[in-house]
Amino acid sequence: VVAQAGRYASAGIRHVSVLTEPNYFSGSLDDLVQIKRNYPELAVLRKDFLLNEQDVEISHRAGADAVLLIAGMIDRERLSSMLQTAERLGMAALVEVHNSADVEAIRTLRPLWTARPPTRQCEPGSATSATRLARGQPASRAPRQPRLQTEDADATSSSNHAVLL
Repeated sequence: VVAQAGRYASAGIRHVSVLTEPNYFSGSLDDLVQIKRNYPELAVLRKDFLLNEQDVEISHRAGADAVLLIAGMIDRERLSSMLQTAERLGMAALVEVHNSADVEAIRTLRPLWTARPPTRQCEPGSATSATRLARGQPASRAPRQPRLQTEDADATSSSNHAVLL
């Protein structure tokens, strides 16, 4: 995974999302740490089943620039607190929604980034446009108009700047 991140960085990719969930996706938080250590210029989104504010803080300490928060897994109050934690730490948060109930649950939270995954199962190595991050721009200064992205970009596209590892 680290070597692949290096190839992407060499090809001009500026943002990657790294699966860190070990049981279902064979990911590792150490992959994220190693990518940031070897390619600090890459903005990294941590993709895992994050459930609380401590998970966001661990992501920050590991070097993540952003976190994935899955709306259907987290109650609205906890999600709000996790978004605030990410903002306080200067991180971006991508809120994944799967259905209209998820959209309604997050509507008043007004997350900067929302994503709807593709209907097909996402495989390691597939591309994603959902991790377009404003690296270095604190969320508090970012515009509050949410942006909806889908994870079906083509990794070979010249307009693609982010990939899923």
